[in-house]
Amino acid sequence: MSEEWAKDPCAYLVATHNAIVSRFEEMLRYVTLHCDNSRTFSYEFASILRDACSLFGSFSGAVLKASDVKKVWERNP
Repeated sequence: MSEEWAKDPCAYLVATHNAIVSRFEEMLRYVTLHCDNSRTFSYEFASILRDACSLFGSFSGAVLKASDVKKVWERNP
C-alpha cells in the first residue's frame, strides 16, 4: 500500500513543530521550568499551547482527509 497521502501532512507537521519548539525554547530564556514557577502566567506560553493543540487538530484532520479511512476500516473492522 502506498503512503503518498501522508507526505503533505507530515511535511506540515515537521515544519510547524519546529517553529513551536523554537518558540518554546525562546520562552525558556525568560521563565525556567521549575516548580517555583508553576503559578507564572505567560501569554506566550498560552499561545504556544494553543498552537500546539491547533497543530495536532490540523494534522489529524489532514491525515483523515488524505487517507481513505473507509477502506482501512473495511479491511480491519
